[in-house]
Amino acid sequence: MFKNLRETFEPTYKKKLWMYDPRTEVGKKRMKKQKGLLERRYMQS
Repeated sequence: MFKNLRETFEPTYKKKLWMYDPRTEVGKKRMKKQKGLLERRYMQS
């Protein structure tokens, strides 16, 4: 069922790579948001 998962995901990932790159503004904001969410979750437990 998941044999070709990488083939279907990779083009999408390459198009949106800038979103995940911490050197871009969008990437920095995303990393900051993720870090905040993780810290809050860690503090709750």
